[in-house]
Amino acid sequence: MLARFGVVFLRSVNAGDGDAVNTEFVHYQNEADTTWEIEHDLVSDQPRVVVKDSDGNITVGGEDWSRAAEKIVTITFCEPISGKATLSV
Repeated sequence: MLARFGVVFLRSVNAGDGDAVNTEFVHYQNEADTTWEIEHDLVSDQPRVVVKDSDGNITVGGEDWSRAAEKIVTITFCEPISGKATLSV
């Protein structure tokens, strides 16, 4: 069975004290759905969020999502879509 979604990209930078911190997280939603729940490990609990549908069109630009819990972002759509969400700080 193929995974419904998967993380394929994580960008880290040096925090200045030798520790790397994650600044970008990409979530791929392969199966169309009306709700995407994304667990991340970014340094911020309130990242910027950009969603592109499977055709590459930007559908969400940062305010159409909610923080379900610490390190979990939930995005809700009117109709099922597939694509990718990029979370960044």
